[in-house]
Parts: sequence; C-alpha cells; structure tokens
Amino acid sequence: MASKTTQGGLSVAVIVVLYSYIYYLLMKTPETPKLEKTWWGEGEEGEDDVGIYPFKIDVTNEELQDLELRLNISRPPTPPLETTQHEYGLNPKVLYEYLRILKTEYNFTERQDFLNQFPQFTTQIQGLTIHFLHIVPDNPEKLPVFPILLLHGWPSSVVEFYKMVPTLTAPTNQSFLLELVIPSLPGFGYSSAPRKPNCQSPHIAQVFLSLMRRLNHEKFYVHGSDWGGVVGADLATLFPKAVLGFHSNFCFSLRYISGVKVLLGSLYPPLMVREEFEDKLYPLLHLVRFYLAESGYLHIQGTKPDTIGACLNDSPEGLLSFVLEKLSVAANKDNIHLANAGLDKYNTTTLLDTILFYYWFPRTATTSARFYAENLSVKVIELGVHNLPVNREVLCGCAFFQHEFVYLPENILRDKFTNLVHYTTYKSGGHFVALEEGDLLVKDIISFVSKTLN
Repeated sequence: MASKTTQGGLSVAVIVVLYSYIYYLLMKTPETPKLEKTWWGEGEEGEDDVGIYPFKIDVTNEELQDLELRLNISRPPTPPLETTQHEYGLNPKVLYEYLRILKTEYNFTERQDFLNQFPQFTTQIQGLTIHFLHIVPDNPEKLPVFPILLLHGWPSSVVEFYKMVPTLTAPTNQSFLLELVIPSLPGFGYSSAPRKPNCQSPHIAQVFLSLMRRLNHEKFYVHGSDWGGVVGADLATLFPKAVLGFHSNFCFSLRYISGVKVLLGSLYPPLMVREEFEDKLYPLLHLVRFYLAESGYLHIQGTKPDTIGACLNDSPEGLLSFVLEKLSVAANKDNIHLANAGLDKYNTTTLLDTILFYYWFPRTATTSARFYAENLSVKVIELGVHNLPVNREVLCGCAFFQHEFVYLPENILRDKFTNLVHYTTYKSGGHFVALEEGDLLVKDIISFVSKTLN
C-alpha cells in the first residue's frame, strides 16, 4: 500500500499536470480563420469600380431647411429630477445650450468649407463605397515617408483627426514623414453601409487592407481608437505582413488567458497590476457596476440598432442628446455629476461638425449602430479572431489615458500584443483623447513610429 506521503505527492503531480494542461489550452493559438471576400453591396455580387474619385461634402439647401424645420417644431423638454445632473441621462439644460449654439452661432457654410479642406476620395471595395481622406505631406527634403491608416470609432468620425493632421504630416526630429489615410468606417459618414448581415470588424479590416493596397501601400502603420482600435487590431492579427506597426489608445485583450489572469488578480491585485493603477481594474464588482450603469446604449445598439436608429435619424435633438451623453461619460465617468457634463473638455464646434455632417445629414444613426449588433454577435466569437495573438513580427504600441474606462496592465496586454514595444500612461485624457488632447496623442504616435525604426 502506498504511503500517505506518496499519495500526497501523486495528488500534487496530478494537480500540476491538470493545471499545466488547462494553461496550455488557454495559451494555445487557435487556427487563423480564412476570410472570403464577401460582396457587401446591394444585390448579387458584381464587379467593383476600382477608380478613386475626388469627393466633397455638399449639403443641399433642402437638407438645411429640413433640419431648421425640425429644430423649430420641437417640444419643450421634460424637466430633470430635482437635485440631479446627468445621472438619468443628459440634462436638458445642457442639451438646449447646444441647440441654442446650433440655431444662432453655428455657420453651416463655414463648417462645410472647413471639413472640405483636406483631399477626400471615394472608391468601391467589395460592393462598399469607402470614403477617405488622403493627405500626402510636402517633402522637399526627400525624407522617408511612411503611410499610416487612422481609424475612428463611434460616435466619432474622421473629424477627430483634423487638428492632428498638421503635426502628423510635419517633419519630425526623427527625420521621417507620415502619409495619412483616414477612412470612414462602413456605415459611418460617407462610406456606404453593408447591405448583408455579418459584416464584422475582421471583414472591415480586410476592406481597409484592400484600400491601402489600392493606394499602392503594401506595408503601413495602423492607429485606431474605439471601434477603430478593434478593426486595427484585427488587421494586425489577420494580415501581419502588411502592418509595419499597430498603435492604439484603446488596447485590450479578449484572449481567454487574459480573462483568467484578470480573475486571478481579483484575489490578489499586486499579482497583476501596479498599485497606482489598481483602482482602474479592481475590485471587479465596482467595474461591473460601472459597465452595467453606462452600457445601456451598447445593449440596445447591440440588439436592436434599427429601433434606436429610427429615433435618432428622425430627431436632431434625440441625436444630440444620445451622442453628447456618451461623449460626456467617455471623457470621465464622474462627469455625470457636473452641471456642464464635462463637455467643456471638447471643442463644441468640432462635436457639432461630427454629429451634423457625419451622422445627421448622411443619416447614419442606424447603420453605425448596426456595427455593435454585428460585432457583439455569437458569430464573432465563432470566428475566433479575438482569441488570436498578434504575430510577433508586428510591433505594437499602446497608450493609456487617465480616464479611459477600459484598462489592462502591460503584462496582460502582451497576451494579445505579443511584441509590445511601446506602452505609455498619461495623467489626463479620456476615451476620445483625439478630440480632447490631440497633441498628446500625436506625440505618442510619433514616438511609437520612431521606436519601430530604431
């Protein structure tokens, strides 16, 4: 009969083997899915018009008159509850200040001219008309030029990058230049929406790969924020040979091993996160409460986007209220307790530029909301790109800003971004930092690109 010591040793060995096997399964790299080139346009598959055509925003007088009519027949707001600010949603006092600015100060002609200042184009890819800005820097000194794809999210647009353009395209002390390609996501702004279901972020990554190749860029950098960060990460994951480097201010890992690490850290946080950032992740119950309180928009757009889209496409006040409330919380979760909702972190005119010219006039409230439904579906999980690590040949950079609502420490991010050569943290800024503190983001992007060239 085996001694108790021997039995105990066998038990420990079995446990070690079991846990080692589970760890192996969690860390195992799944097979990379092969994406077919689906025709996302209307009707049967056709042949793309591969031409690249100049584009300008051109809002008609009829569209302006329609907006004015809707603004002038609005009902009085429902008064907020006493002693509240924005805990129940955007306070009508803030909404009607924005409406006042829109009616009395906002100059549509000037803003349209502003938005048309950079070269814009459209081209057709897999049945989708893709709108994009393409800014080639002046280069009298013949410096090396590297293309970079800049990707926005919701409820944002290409406008978030406008004030960053001059600095991004200027010569740096690292002696290189950046050529900017800034597309509107399909279903956003002036990019047409998919007419078939299940167009998810990996498929959009495939579309943008084709866009860059059409512009004669076989290799390029990628930066993404919000959903643009998801699409960019998928691009780097699925097409590593095309990506010189991936940078984002919205880095996270949905790999299963990362989830296990986050849970283990809840038992002893120093195991996973430095003390100064512990409150960004733990206790997990606080984080879950915040996500439940502030993710109502995500649930409705992720399940019934056409319902909310019908409301937002028909009411400029509804669209303003819905978007401004999310931008408020994205800047700082505590903004719901402030009288001005913390929206002074943004430039008011820039916010109205996006809401009006990229959501209201092109009527994209529904099609942009569908992005959530497509990317929060079971089919995305079945595709499995979220559980794939980015190949080590892709250099990656992550910037974390103080009030970002999604935080993972560097050691967990490495589960996804295996060659993380650049990781920075900032004491200011929020989720849409390009709109808040674009200069900081520009410096971080340039710093990242510089590191990849050393």
